[in-house]
Amino acid sequence: MSSPARCSCTAALAALTCFTAAALPAGWTAEPADGSGVHVYRHSRGSQQAELRIYPAEAGAQPLMAWFEARRLAPLPGYRSSFKPARQASPMLVLANGEGVDARGRAVHLVRMACQRPQGGLVFAEAVLSADAGYLKQAVPEMASVLEPACVGQSAAVAPPAPTAHAKPAARAADDAPYAHVTPKGQGLKTGEIEAVLREWRDERSGMTMQVRTYYHLLLKDGSYRKGLPPVALEDFDAAAARRAEGDTWGRWTRERGQYHLVRTGSRHVNKVSADTARQPARRDEKLEGTWAVHTAYSTAWSVARSRRDIQFGHDGRFARSSGGDVVGSMGAGADAVAGSVTHDDDSSAATIGSSTAGGGSSRRRASTLPDRSGSYRLDGYTLELRYDSGRVERLPFVATTDRDALYFGGEELSRVKPGKR
Repeated sequence: MSSPARCSCTAALAALTCFTAAALPAGWTAEPADGSGVHVYRHSRGSQQAELRIYPAEAGAQPLMAWFEARRLAPLPGYRSSFKPARQASPMLVLANGEGVDARGRAVHLVRMACQRPQGGLVFAEAVLSADAGYLKQAVPEMASVLEPACVGQSAAVAPPAPTAHAKPAARAADDAPYAHVTPKGQGLKTGEIEAVLREWRDERSGMTMQVRTYYHLLLKDGSYRKGLPPVALEDFDAAAARRAEGDTWGRWTRERGQYHLVRTGSRHVNKVSADTARQPARRDEKLEGTWAVHTAYSTAWSVARSRRDIQFGHDGRFARSSGGDVVGSMGAGADAVAGSVTHDDDSSAATIGSSTAGGGSSRRRASTLPDRSGSYRLDGYTLELRYDSGRVERLPFVATTDRDALYFGGEELSRVKPGKR
């Protein structure tokens, strides 16, 4: 594999691809994408082995978790496999660990992951690793760094050898299946059936960065609760069907003084959440004014990726969504140092790369996506209805703080942006 100083890429985006390839952890090898666009990465240490498959990014309007759930339990060819419930590692990444047995009867560790790229697109990946605790401690973090470029929007790096006969992609679930547990409009949960929507936060590590993560819980008057809000408006949510099909995301709650005690199905752990964290529904035809945003970051020893997602609401009943971010990376030292960056928003991107001997850059702009990011909105209780100028209609769950300084949108909490800031 070439060193960074010898990369002969001329355009900045191609240069970043070359840069990413050089950043593969020691001992990892890459194969070119097969006819379906799947990239395969392998690692071995003695008898211990790991294989990671990264599938092409797909466009999708579904929330990341719902998109991943349609793929999490798909059979893994060549293995008897079972996967644990999905875990939201960050707003942009979900994963599920599993166990399996190969054709020779050997136990293996399985991981399935999905990420949402800052500039759009969803990426699915799956890995099979030798079930050795010491090996997993080394291989899993390295595997995450291999996946990172695909998640932040860089091209996946491949090596020149031809694919081997066993580089056959695993089976995939049906693409972008709509969320299944939906009733006809307005025939789902009634406001009187909802006890509360609670919010809690945790400090969690994102790569080498510590960030605050928020989690929501939907509590029903019958004593059940769901971890996370569904990707559809609560008045369109078939809770009974979801409870049957999503057993591992449901549990029971009780209230003691000023706390709700939440216990997931099959677990003994009691999650105590203050009743003061309850979020409020909207008033009928309420109008908002301002911009609400969330910023996230992910860092490694080689790079930092930052992203921003926001939505603007107006008293005139209009809304507009936008997103953007950047990735900055470097490696090497002195004369051999190479640095690169990518910045992007909804309609454009720009990239640069440079070293002590060469540099370059490129930019790209596409036709405006504003009609599919803006339109009119209506609030009513726990429902936010968005009617895009492109004709698309979304009905989503809505809750907010009493002062509306924070609200739930797109699976995460957004905070009000002070005037003059983004």
